[in-house]
Amino acid sequence: MAKLHPLPKNPRSRKTAVKAAGMVLVGMSYKEAAEAAGIGERTLRVYRQCDWWPGVVEDARERYVMGPALSLAYAGMLEALDAGDSLMIRFALERLDPERFGPPKQRIASEHSGPDGAPISMSVADVDLSGLTPEHFAALGVLLDG
Repeated sequence: MAKLHPLPKNPRSRKTAVKAAGMVLVGMSYKEAAEAAGIGERTLRVYRQCDWWPGVVEDARERYVMGPALSLAYAGMLEALDAGDSLMIRFALERLDPERFGPPKQRIASEHSGPDGAPISMSVADVDLSGLTPEHFAALGVLLDG
């Protein structure tokens, strides 16, 4: 029977472990990731069982996923700013200087109620409009639009 070795307390090279984790995050198989990182597939399987592996994966996510994604987002934002995209300019100002350009911190709530806070009663009235002339309707339209 094969002798079981204890799990390593740390990877031999954290940089290599992060690279292998990053390759998995971007879609490589474990075999391909191990090969790309220059470690054995068995070593990568052992690494994945270690307590420190989630931290390595998080580092890889920052380096290989979030880093490039943020770079692309910044490049796109700068391109939109150069083009004069007013929504992007507003977004950038809100994020870069939220104290001066951010949305208001306090929203004013507007609430309507009847006497003593009771609900406002509403009713629908039947109105006979058959006697109105086209001039009346035109005048009503001006009032309603205006």
